Amino acid sequence: MKEKEKNFVLVVDANEEILKLAKTKIKMFADDIKIIGETDVENARYIFDSCHESLKAVFVGSGIASFTIEDAREPATLGFIREIRESGWNKPLVGFSGNPDFGIQMYGAGCTRIFSHKGYMVEEIVEALRNHDVIDIPNKEESATR
Repeated sequence: MKEKEKNFVLVVDANEEILKLAKTKIKMFADDIKIIGETDVENARYIFDSCHESLKAVFVGSGIASFTIEDAREPATLGFIREIRESGWNKPLVGFSGNPDFGIQMYGAGCTRIFSHKGYMVEEIVEALRNHDVIDIPNKEESATR
Protein backbone atom coordinates (compact mmCIF):
# COMPACT_ATOMS: atom_id res chain seq x y z
CA MET A 1 0.00 0.00 0.00
CA LYS A 2 1.37 3.37 -1.04
CA GLU A 3 1.81 5.91 1.76
CA LYS A 4 0.22 9.32 1.23
CA GLU A 5 2.50 12.16 0.30
CA LYS A 6 2.96 14.48 3.26
CA ASN A 7 2.39 18.21 2.98
CA PHE A 8 4.82 19.85 5.39
CA VAL A 9 3.94 23.10 7.16
CA LEU A 10 6.38 24.93 9.45
CA VAL A 11 4.77 26.63 12.47
CA VAL A 12 7.04 28.91 14.51
CA ASP A 13 5.95 30.37 17.84
CA ALA A 14 7.37 30.70 21.34
CA ASN A 15 4.20 29.19 22.79
CA GLU A 16 4.84 25.45 22.79
CA GLU A 17 1.21 24.80 23.71
CA ILE A 18 0.05 26.29 20.38
CA LEU A 19 2.43 23.98 18.53
CA LYS A 20 1.32 20.87 20.43
CA LEU A 21 -2.39 21.64 19.99
CA ALA A 22 -2.01 22.37 16.28
CA LYS A 23 -0.15 19.09 15.72
CA THR A 24 -2.72 17.10 17.71
CA LYS A 25 -5.76 18.67 16.07
CA ILE A 26 -4.42 18.40 12.52
CA LYS A 27 -3.84 14.64 12.98
CA MET A 28 -7.55 14.18 13.71
CA PHE A 29 -8.66 14.98 10.18
CA ALA A 30 -5.72 15.47 7.85
CA ASP A 31 -3.25 12.62 7.74
CA ASP A 32 -1.60 14.17 4.68
CA ILE A 33 -0.53 17.34 6.55
CA LYS A 34 2.51 17.24 8.83
CA ILE A 35 3.22 20.19 11.09
CA ILE A 36 6.83 20.89 11.97
CA GLY A 37 6.68 23.01 15.12
CA GLU A 38 9.54 25.13 16.39
CA THR A 39 9.82 27.56 19.30
CA ASP A 40 13.31 28.91 18.56
CA VAL A 41 13.82 31.30 15.65
CA GLU A 42 17.39 30.09 15.00
CA ASN A 43 16.21 26.48 14.72
CA ALA A 44 13.34 27.64 12.52
CA ARG A 45 15.85 29.34 10.20
CA TYR A 46 17.82 26.10 9.95
CA ILE A 47 14.67 24.08 9.22
CA PHE A 48 13.53 26.59 6.60
CA ASP A 49 16.95 26.67 4.93
CA SER A 50 17.14 22.86 4.95
CA CYS A 51 13.73 22.01 3.58
CA HIS A 52 12.05 25.12 2.17
CA GLU A 53 11.45 23.37 -1.15
CA SER A 54 9.23 20.74 0.47
CA LEU A 55 7.32 23.16 2.72
CA LYS A 56 3.80 24.08 1.61
CA ALA A 57 3.47 27.03 4.00
CA VAL A 58 5.08 28.76 6.96
CA PHE A 59 3.12 30.13 9.91
CA VAL A 60 4.96 32.63 12.11
CA GLY A 61 3.59 33.68 15.48
CA SER A 62 4.26 36.97 17.15
CA GLY A 63 5.29 34.94 20.19
CA ILE A 64 8.88 35.02 18.99
CA ALA A 65 8.73 38.82 18.93
CA SER A 66 10.18 39.17 22.40
CA PHE A 67 13.46 37.68 21.25
CA THR A 68 15.79 39.87 19.22
CA ILE A 69 18.58 38.87 16.90
CA GLU A 70 21.91 40.10 18.24
CA ASP A 71 21.55 43.89 18.45
CA ALA A 72 18.73 44.17 15.93
CA ARG A 73 16.29 46.98 16.56
CA GLU A 74 13.26 45.05 15.40
CA PRO A 75 11.55 41.94 16.74
CA ALA A 76 12.95 38.63 15.53
CA THR A 77 9.53 37.81 14.07
CA LEU A 78 9.70 40.58 11.48
CA GLY A 79 13.31 39.82 10.62
CA PHE A 80 12.49 36.14 10.07
CA ILE A 81 9.53 37.01 7.84
CA ARG A 82 11.68 39.37 5.77
CA GLU A 83 14.42 36.75 5.43
CA ILE A 84 11.93 34.24 4.09
CA ARG A 85 10.61 36.69 1.49
CA GLU A 86 14.10 37.88 0.53
CA SER A 87 15.08 34.27 -0.15
CA GLY A 88 12.64 34.30 -3.07
CA TRP A 89 10.24 31.84 -1.43
CA ASN A 90 6.76 32.62 -2.77
CA LYS A 91 4.54 30.11 -1.00
CA PRO A 92 2.06 31.09 1.72
CA LEU A 93 3.61 32.88 4.69
CA VAL A 94 1.02 33.39 7.41
CA GLY A 95 1.44 35.53 10.50
CA PHE A 96 -0.58 35.11 13.66
CA SER A 97 -0.78 37.54 16.54
CA GLY A 98 -3.22 38.48 19.29
CA ASN A 99 -2.20 42.09 18.63
CA PRO A 100 -3.80 43.43 15.41
CA ASP A 101 -1.26 46.28 15.20
CA PHE A 102 1.62 43.81 15.20
CA GLY A 103 -0.30 41.75 12.64
CA ILE A 104 -0.21 44.77 10.32
CA GLN A 105 3.57 44.97 10.79
CA MET A 106 3.84 41.26 9.97
CA TYR A 107 1.84 41.83 6.78
CA GLY A 108 4.14 44.71 5.87
CA ALA A 109 7.18 42.47 6.43
CA GLY A 110 5.92 39.94 3.87
CA CYS A 111 3.12 37.77 5.25
CA THR A 112 0.43 36.92 2.72
CA ARG A 113 -2.22 36.46 5.40
CA ILE A 114 -2.67 37.41 9.05
CA PHE A 115 -4.69 35.80 11.83
CA SER A 116 -5.22 38.08 14.80
CA HIS A 117 -8.12 36.84 16.89
CA LYS A 118 -7.08 36.60 20.52
CA GLY A 119 -7.19 33.14 22.00
CA TYR A 120 -8.13 31.21 18.88
CA MET A 121 -4.81 30.89 17.07
CA VAL A 122 -4.75 27.10 17.01
CA GLU A 123 -8.30 26.90 15.68
CA GLU A 124 -7.51 29.44 12.95
CA ILE A 125 -4.38 27.58 11.87
CA VAL A 126 -6.12 24.21 11.87
CA GLU A 127 -9.24 25.48 10.07
CA ALA A 128 -7.15 27.20 7.39
CA LEU A 129 -5.20 23.99 6.77
CA ARG A 130 -8.24 21.72 6.94
CA ASN A 131 -10.26 23.90 4.57
CA HIS A 132 -7.28 24.33 2.25
CA ASP A 133 -7.54 28.10 2.63
CA VAL A 134 -3.78 28.45 2.86
CA ILE A 135 -2.34 25.50 0.98
CA ASP A 136 -3.76 23.86 -2.10
CA ILE A 137 -4.20 20.18 -1.32
CA PRO A 138 -6.84 18.11 -3.09
CA ASN A 139 -9.42 16.89 -0.60
CA LYS A 140 -9.87 13.17 0.01
CA GLU A 141 -12.82 12.85 -2.40
CA GLU A 142 -10.86 14.52 -5.22
CA SER A 143 -7.81 12.34 -4.52
CA ALA A 144 -9.90 9.17 -4.68
CA THR A 145 -11.20 10.02 -8.17
CA ARG A 146 -7.78 10.69 -9.67
